Amino acid sequence: MNIAHLQNFVRIVEAGSLSRAADIIGIVQPALSRQVRSLEREFGVELLTRHGAGVSPTPAGEALAAAIRRLLGDLQSAREIVHAIEHEPAGLVTVGAPSSLAEAFFPPLFARLRARHPRIRLRLLDELSSPLLQRTMRGEIDIAILHRDRSLERLKGVDFLEEPLGLVGEPSALGALESVSPQALQALPILAPTAPNRSRIAVESMIGSLESQLVAEVECLPALLSILARGEGFAILSYSAAARAIARGELGFRPIEGPSIVRRMVLVRAGENRPTAAAAAVERELRGLAVDMASEMHWTPSIATDASGGR
Repeated sequence: MNIAHLQNFVRIVEAGSLSRAADIIGIVQPALSRQVRSLEREFGVELLTRHGAGVSPTPAGEALAAAIRRLLGDLQSAREIVHAIEHEPAGLVTVGAPSSLAEAFFPPLFARLRARHPRIRLRLLDELSSPLLQRTMRGEIDIAILHRDRSLERLKGVDFLEEPLGLVGEPSALGALESVSPQALQALPILAPTAPNRSRIAVESMIGSLESQLVAEVECLPALLSILARGEGFAILSYSAAARAIARGELGFRPIEGPSIVRRMVLVRAGENRPTAAAAAVERELRGLAVDMASEMHWTPSIATDASGGR
């Protein structure tokens, strides 16, 4: 079985087209088609379904693509482990985070790695939590920052940080209030993500349903912050989600009185094997940033105790 052919099969699945994959790989399409037929003969099943728009993997093809990704990841890990014995960490590390944390973490993470580990190349993904979890489970992401819940039991997750949620709005609309009571929230026009959303679930478990005061459901964080800055409603968010707009004076943040509405985040690693030297270095830098930015972002970081991610 040819490793290059397996890698090319994954590229076909990701491109959704034999012709596009051939252009990406740099070979002619007939040669790529022969590779697919060879794999189908070897496995004894059809791996791709052809249609007018291109190709789609069959269930067997999807399973094979996932297995190949894991195999290629293990091969890359082996290369990096051997290389790291006498050299600094190197290689591609894919990091995913929900929008509300990506803006806080990604710029300083990039800067730190450029300064400390220039041979590590980052791929940074800003996703909603559900697709982020699915991509991590498929092995497409090396390290993900995710909400802690039972769906992570199949993955290797470690506590990362906690952050309280509060009321975010245009400063003059928030007025001189130092905090907001749950009762006061019931009278405010609220913008929130579409349910089910982990942060929305946390909010509604503490103060009740938002349906009666919901004026819009907004999945795009930049758009949400722009609407709030125009004074057209409020949202219940983490401080870090709006930190830059707050620093510019466009938005304000007020804690919610009573028991804290807290979201708990974990770092999740793809696969069951020990992380590569590069992935371990990225995780250390993420943890270092969580500690260094804790006061600024209203975070309570968890201190790692394991050898691969500890401080």
